[in-house]
Amino acid sequence: MSAHWTSTEDYILATEWPKGGLERCKPMLPRRTDTAIRARAFDKGLRITDTSLPVHRGKWTAEEEFFLRLKYPRHGIDWCAAKMPHRTHASVRVKVSALGLKLEPDTLQAIRKHQVTERSERGDTSPRIVDNHTAARALSMRW
Repeated sequence: MSAHWTSTEDYILATEWPKGGLERCKPMLPRRTDTAIRARAFDKGLRITDTSLPVHRGKWTAEEEFFLRLKYPRHGIDWCAAKMPHRTHASVRVKVSALGLKLEPDTLQAIRKHQVTERSERGDTSPRIVDNHTAARALSMRW
C-alpha cells in the first residue's frame, strides 16, 4: 500500500465522502484502510453533507450501552458502529473508551494475526505497534 495518496484517490474522496462517508468511499478505495480514509477526509476538512443519513447526538440510551457492553469485546468498534448507523464512528469509539470496554484476548489475537498476514502479503515488514481499536478495525474489515 502506498503511503502517498494519488490525485485520483483524493478526487474520489472529495466527491464521495460528502455523499456517505466511509461506507460510500471504501469500495472505491480498496487499497486504503478505514483509518487512512477517515484520517485523509479529516485532514482535507471533508464533512458528510447527505442529510438523509440520521445521526443521533443525544444522550446514550441504556439499550445502546448494553449493546456495546455485549458486542464490543467480541466484534470491535467498526462492527458495532456499522450496527449503530445513527451514531458516528467517533462517538462509538468515545463511548467504548468511557465505558472502559476491552476486546477479548482471542479477538485481539485474531486481529493481530490477521494484520501480520495482511502486511506480509503487501510486503510491509516495518515494525508497528497496534492498539486495541486499530486491531478491532482490521478484524471487522475481514468479517
